[in-house]
Parts: sequence; structure tokens; C-alpha cells
Amino acid sequence: SKCLRVRYKIYNEFKFTETKIICRHAWRARINQSRIKTVPNIDNVNSRQ
Repeated sequence: SKCLRVRYKIYNEFKFTETKIICRHAWRARINQSRIKTVPNIDNVNSRQ
């Protein structure tokens, strides 16, 4: 609920500029979650190199 509130609030105030940043942040969080759940091995290999 917090995320939706912040997104809505910032969308009203700053419209495109801030919403793009939030969308990027949310997208990153999604990627991180999917990475941890689906393919944790990739991070391990990258850190070893």
C-alpha cells in the first residue's frame, strides 16, 4: 500500500520525471526478487569471477 500511495502522490506532484525513477526502482526490485528466487547461481558465479 505504501508503494502505491507514494507512486500516486509523486505522479500527481511531479508527473513524468519522478514516476520514471520510481518505475525504474520498482523494476530493479522485481528483477532482484526474481533473481534470488529463480537463478541464485548466476550471482554466485559473478561474485567468484
